[in-house]
Amino acid sequence: MDNETLEQWISEMKNMKEQNIRTGQEKRGEMRQFYEELPVQDGEDFDWIPTDWLNTWLSVSKEIKPPIDNKTFLCQHKKLHPDKVCKLKCVHRQTADKLYDMYKGGPRLHRDAVCLMCVKKRCTILRTRVNMDQDSKLISDCLKNQYNGDNGYWVGKKSLRSWKSLVIKQCEDTENGEDNVEEKTETKKESDNEDENLSFNDDILCSHDKLSTDAGCRRLISTDIWQRLRSYFPLAVEFKQWDPVCELCNRLEEEEEQVKEIQKMVANEQKTQLSDLYQERNRPKAVNGVVTAYVVQKDWITEWRNYIKNPVAKEHPAILSNENLLCAHGNCTIDPKTLPFSDSLVNHTGFVLIWPSEWLILKQAFSTHAPFEVHRVEAQGQPVVYFSNPAVCEECAQAMQLDKDNQQWSYKNVKIYIRKVLDDNATDDTDSDYQQVHVNGKRKKKMNCNQQATTVTKMIKSTNVTTRRSARHRKTKGEKEIIISSDETLRDLKLQIMHMFSVAPFDQHLSVNGQDLTGDHQTLGSLHIAAEDIIYFRADEPCDDPLLLEEVSQSLSPEEGFKGTGLMGGVNCM
Repeated sequence: MDNETLEQWISEMKNMKEQNIRTGQEKRGEMRQFYEELPVQDGEDFDWIPTDWLNTWLSVSKEIKPPIDNKTFLCQHKKLHPDKVCKLKCVHRQTADKLYDMYKGGPRLHRDAVCLMCVKKRCTILRTRVNMDQDSKLISDCLKNQYNGDNGYWVGKKSLRSWKSLVIKQCEDTENGEDNVEEKTETKKESDNEDENLSFNDDILCSHDKLSTDAGCRRLISTDIWQRLRSYFPLAVEFKQWDPVCELCNRLEEEEEQVKEIQKMVANEQKTQLSDLYQERNRPKAVNGVVTAYVVQKDWITEWRNYIKNPVAKEHPAILSNENLLCAHGNCTIDPKTLPFSDSLVNHTGFVLIWPSEWLILKQAFSTHAPFEVHRVEAQGQPVVYFSNPAVCEECAQAMQLDKDNQQWSYKNVKIYIRKVLDDNATDDTDSDYQQVHVNGKRKKKMNCNQQATTVTKMIKSTNVTTRRSARHRKTKGEKEIIISSDETLRDLKLQIMHMFSVAPFDQHLSVNGQDLTGDHQTLGSLHIAAEDIIYFRADEPCDDPLLLEEVSQSLSPEEGFKGTGLMGGVNCM
């Protein structure tokens, strides 16, 4: 029974194989017949069929053939694009009819389906490119020398540099056709300020569509070169050598020059009248007697100085007002004691003191609001008394000072400076950047500690003589910079110092503004350490007493417990 079943199965497989062979031979015969009918003889009618579809149709592996799709080969005029003819094959009309009947698709592209309009544009572009290459050499040679004739034409320098790219862009726009004219017009309106959207020679036009007064944006060329360029840009604006510039623009420029001269004259007059204020000298100081001064915010003075330096480029300062210094009660929130009547406060306050005569000059030149007048009275043997107009509002002044202090002691990732002190007078000189000291511009040899202390003292005294100090921090010998925040503790600061100077935290003695810093778990804000403060750091010297060192080492060694006694198993006791 099994043998009969096997023989029956083998017979069925043979029949199936023979049937497949016959079907394949029939298909091959049909395909061969179609293939022989594909070629077109001279004078016969034909259709355009995509080459990729023919390759798929001739493939034996694919049983289901896709429909014929010719949509991707059409131009904007719904005809066959001339640049895409190379991707199609000419097929006999009768064979094409059979293929379309069997596989459908379309649209059908007959013999006359090539777009004649696109062919003409393509020919025009090719001729333009050839002529442009020839004219480019001639124009480049002619522009090497300056034109000195009397019958020239003005051309924009930007247009002259990019005329070839403008021609190519113009040809591409022509090739793309006129169906998207409205879309291109809207795009051009949205980006009128871009150079690539300007037409040839538009860069010499002013805002009134006249010849620009800027002679640096244009160049004079000969008539021959202009005619060649005009052949590519027939709609370009034309300006001859002797055509006048825009009268309105010329008048506006003259008025602008007059305004600039007036601004310079006003600035020079203010600089002459307020020379001491401009140069930051001869400011109201604390002396015996009565000193009267007006308070002006430093930001406004800085803006005014910048205007005096360059009145043309900088804007005229705004209203001179101190209204932001007044509280809701109409009084002042600034304590006169904090005003810069002394040199130590000049760089630490946001105010500048000016004389009454200077205030009168500023009052005439600028519109002023809420003047702030201060009187300092100092009599021999008597305490200094301050009077202000408007008066100080004690409640608001205290609240503002408290808020200012809170802001001063609250910061994030700021710099502070660690200055190592070797003894009571000298700082550390181990930094490689300060192995040599410069005195009066000359390089001196490295000095000992006493000589360093004397030199530093002299430098400090000589620095105190000057009246104008820089607010910028200057690095000194052995000084290191640390980035830290106010919410970090004193112990965190000591750990950073340990990594820099290799000194353990318990051997560090820190001080700021003459006050020792204690309490490792206190924050830097609570210790009143401000941004860019200088913290003086002194390290304990190592102890050389052998007895003390032995005692410390014994106290630090771990206890051995019952070692050496009979209580330890496996240990022999003597």
